[in-house]
Order: sequence, then structure tokens, then C-alpha cells
Amino acid sequence: MGTVTDIVALSGAAAGLLTAAAAWRKSSTEARSAHHQFGQLRGVISTKADAPISVIYDSRDGFGPFDFKEQLYQGADGHLRLLDDVAGGKERAILAIDRTTREGTFAAWLNSYATPGGPAERMPRTSTAATSRKLSAHFEARTVGGPHELVVRLKAEDETPERIGRFVQKITSEAWVPIEAFFQISPTRDFRLRIEDREVAKVPSSLEIRNFVFAEHGQSTATE
Repeated sequence: MGTVTDIVALSGAAAGLLTAAAAWRKSSTEARSAHHQFGQLRGVISTKADAPISVIYDSRDGFGPFDFKEQLYQGADGHLRLLDDVAGGKERAILAIDRTTREGTFAAWLNSYATPGGPAERMPRTSTAATSRKLSAHFEARTVGGPHELVVRLKAEDETPERIGRFVQKITSEAWVPIEAFFQISPTRDFRLRIEDREVAKVPSSLEIRNFVFAEHGQSTATE
């Protein structure tokens, strides 16, 4: 038979195991919750055949020379380049952000949007009665020379400019990685999309993007 000291020690060990188990369950629950929330957003933005999809921008046949415009923040330096995809046999198929400083944020603003009124430099608000707009950006990305942090951001461009949507992912692979970014925003805002490159591990290095498709789901892009 164990002594009182042994029983107390065992009780303490059991309590520690119970505490660790509770912490693990909490961590697992939070992870499942975050995954569930992302899954819900993906579910809301349906790509079923009966859900209308309006393509706002599509680079799968190549980027136009003026589709993106660069802007530098907080000491960032570098430039945009359009590269041919030699393996795929496509011209201007890759948008490259070449960085020469690690500091700051390099922004590439999308300047070409397909709207019912024709090409535009921003996406206008809609005239539908929907409570939100559901949008997605699908593309592939890779890094050459070191890790970069990629941000896809939507910014309102109307009476009260502000950031209204954001997706962030660390890019560490030199192989192409598929990216899916989903957004749900107010239909009453004019907006623009920009790609941000930041948290650069070393220079010189590049963030490269191809097959960039920006689309709206579940409604037409009719304007007021």
C-alpha cells in the first residue's frame, strides 16, 4: 500500500494530466473553430454551376503591361517585372515583384477591372439589394531567393477610403503554391485590389505570381 506522500504525488500528477488534457482540448477546439470559419466562408462563396460568377480580372492568358501599378511604403524598394512562362509557352504570364530592400511594403495595385460599363480602374459599388459582395482571388505564387509575406488587400475608394478586406500568407517555397483568398464586403463601396509584398527575409529576392483570377460570386456586377 502506498504512503500518504505517494497518494498526494499521484493526485498531483493526475491533476497535471487533467490540466494538460483540458488545454489540448481547448487548443484543438480553437483550431477546429478557425478551420470551420474558413470553411464557412468558402461555402458561402459557392462555385457551383448554378451560382453566377463574374470574372473581374484574369491573367491566365498573360498580364497586360499596365494592369498593375507599383507603390512603395516605409522604405521599400524594388520594381515590377512581367516574365514569360517558358515551360508553359506563355508570354508575360508571371508578375514578379523584385525586392532590393527588406524594409517596408511593396504594393502592386490592380488597375484593370471588367465592369458592365467596360474596363475601369476601380470596381464600382453594386445596385443589388444583397447585404454583401462575395469575392475570391485564385492564383499561384512562389518565392525566389528567400521567404516573403504575401497580402491580398481590398481597399475602399470612395468618400471614406479604408481597408475592407485582407488575406495573408507566408510564401517560402520556390515551387508554385496554389492560393485561395476569399472576401465578403459591403456592396455599397467602390474598391480596388492590391497585392502587397512585405516581411522580406533577404535581398535580392522576388515574389512571383501567375494565373491570377479575381471574381465575384452569387450576383452580377451591375452598377448603380
